[in-house]
Amino acid sequence: MIPSRAASDDTVKFSHIVSRADLGTEDTLIVLSATSHECAALAHRLGVVGIKNVVLEAGLKISSSGGVIAKMKLKALVEQRCCVTLNPVQESISLSFTITYRDACDLEQDNEKEIFEDIDDVHEQPEPLFDGKIDIGVAAIEQLALEINPFPRVKGVEFDGFTTGPRGDEVSQPDKIGPFEVLSKLKPRI
Repeated sequence: MIPSRAASDDTVKFSHIVSRADLGTEDTLIVLSATSHECAALAHRLGVVGIKNVVLEAGLKISSSGGVIAKMKLKALVEQRCCVTLNPVQESISLSFTITYRDACDLEQDNEKEIFEDIDDVHEQPEPLFDGKIDIGVAAIEQLALEINPFPRVKGVEFDGFTTGPRGDEVSQPDKIGPFEVLSKLKPRI
């Protein structure tokens, strides 16, 4: 087990680089917790009011093909503004995901080959492994960004939509008048 890193106060991003050379064929467990400065920077980066209690557990190992398999669990408490009332809304996000990494040169060779796959057999494409290193913190935050609700609401609040008439009634539209009808009114009748 690799101990969690101690981030200094000047660290403003949730980053943790792991080298393939430090891994084996058995899971290596890495546990990371975001500092208050990292949480503030993440909230700013993701466009939310606040983020707290960010904890990442990652099990990493070398695959049979020489790549890296990263099985990760991420938990975070995200605070946003309700899209209807603007009151604070907190959401606890917990997700599990797996990312595979392969050497970038291997991925380029695969892209040059024409591959035909059955639609049902499509799987996630591996991520590139540059210089034998990956950043599991950045990968986790990318997944967190996908889970954040784009339209958070306070529980029980409904958006009735925009209306143009009184009490939600539709405003009756006047009969359409063509441009030549308007001109005909300007022309004196003979």
